[in-house]
Amino acid sequence: MRIKILSSALEDLYEARLFYERQGVGGEDYFFDSLFSDID
Repeated sequence: MRIKILSSALEDLYEARLFYERQGVGGEDYFFDSLFSDID
């Protein structure tokens, strides 16, 4: 199965990553690892 991520969704993902990055605890890596794990 192929998944297409729309540009508007990419913007939301980027903002979410920035949110976790600002928390200062390394959550941005966990966020993307969990997201792509779920997609796989």
